[in-house]
Amino acid sequence: MILMASLIVPVYSTPAPAALAAVGPLGAAGPLDPATKFPFWYQDAAGLRLGYCFDPVFCFLGNQLPNPTQPPSVPNNFPTEMFYWDADASMPTNSGGQAFMRLGMEAAFLPGPGVVDGDQVTFGRIRFRLDNLQAGATYTITHPYGVDTFVAQNGGVRGINATTDVGCVPKAAGVACDVSLALGSRIGPFLTWDTFGTAVDAPPAGFIGNFAVPHRVTGSPLGTNVFRVDGPNVGGPGVNSIQTDLFQVSGQISAVNPGPVPPTPSVVQLTPASLTFGSVTRRTTSAAQRVTLTNTGTAVLTITSTAIGGANPGDFAIAARTCGATLAPAASCTVDVTFRPTARKTRSATLAIADNAAGSPHSVALTGTGL
Repeated sequence: MILMASLIVPVYSTPAPAALAAVGPLGAAGPLDPATKFPFWYQDAAGLRLGYCFDPVFCFLGNQLPNPTQPPSVPNNFPTEMFYWDADASMPTNSGGQAFMRLGMEAAFLPGPGVVDGDQVTFGRIRFRLDNLQAGATYTITHPYGVDTFVAQNGGVRGINATTDVGCVPKAAGVACDVSLALGSRIGPFLTWDTFGTAVDAPPAGFIGNFAVPHRVTGSPLGTNVFRVDGPNVGGPGVNSIQTDLFQVSGQISAVNPGPVPPTPSVVQLTPASLTFGSVTRRTTSAAQRVTLTNTGTAVLTITSTAIGGANPGDFAIAARTCGATLAPAASCTVDVTFRPTARKTRSATLAIADNAAGSPHSVALTGTGL
């Protein structure tokens, strides 16, 4: 069931991809922890299984147990909400405002308040909160799980305030939560740090990120590992597009029924993470800019496709490439991209490379302005 806990409903949203695969533990009498009546874990389609995350530093700030020396239990030792996985991103908008996005897989108690046994619910959440927008104007939000378009309701605080929760919410009193309903949300596969599984700048052992440290991520099924907002003056007068690729990520790998967990021995590094072509006259082709792909893993990387997608794919083109079907460990190859705008405004797309490494497809954000 979908709960739209929002003041604004999107006028357009992309459909949800097939993202989450299972809830567990497997082989038990049911998927619930008898001490909490919550699932031990959720698993995405890539095989990444995330469980309880209570670390006071590496996990979402609200996840901490009241008594960290004791195991979790309901109602005696559990927070009012707990994210199996969370990815937050924020950036400034016009005149000191803020654009905030939360993507999460959450356990909570509804209708609340407080920790009440029998009120357990789980759901996937997508939330947007944006301030200081142009009232009545249309704004498009591109994020790892799709594209959503809204009409701002006012020019001040919370010009856009939208939350979509998919799971067993709302829940009838006395009826147990069907925790499998959360598998139907747009969340997934789970985003991880783009260095997850590497030897350099890796997250803490057993975690897919460190919530206290904003970081680039990988895992978007659409190749859009960014939070971008396009609309009139969103970044200030004449600035109609803002973007960040830094996320606060929370998630701990489950020790219950451990399954296949990324990464594979092939590990991809793309440099740079984005290309900006500046202002180019319409139907004029820019100079090419280069993306370098490096296999930093220990096994041969298999590349299945290299393509341009996103909002305006026809405005960008692959001019040349040295990347073939495979790439040896420690080797690099290149992809050159050009920009040929078809309209007088900001244009954007994504260079996506699909391969057999964790987090595929890997992506580079492309932007430019047509004159």
